[in-house]
Amino acid sequence: MRRLHTALLGAWVVALGADRINLVDGLPFVLTPFLALTPVVLASELARRALWRSRLEVSRGAVRYATVA
Repeated sequence: MRRLHTALLGAWVVALGADRINLVDGLPFVLTPFLALTPVVLASELARRALWRSRLEVSRGAVRYATVA
C-alpha cells in the first residue's frame, strides 16, 4: 500500500508540468492529468490515514494561509 501511494503521489507531482495535455477534447476547459489525479491522490491519502488511524493535524498558520489563499 505504501509503495502504491508513493508512486501515485510521484505521478501526481510529475503531472504538474503537463499543462499541454488535454484528456478530454471538446470541453470548455483543459482537463490535465494533474486535475484527473487529484481526487485519486486525496482518496489515497484519506485511506492511508484511516488504515493507520492517524489524525490530520493542521496548524493555525496553515489554516490562515489557506483562508487567505
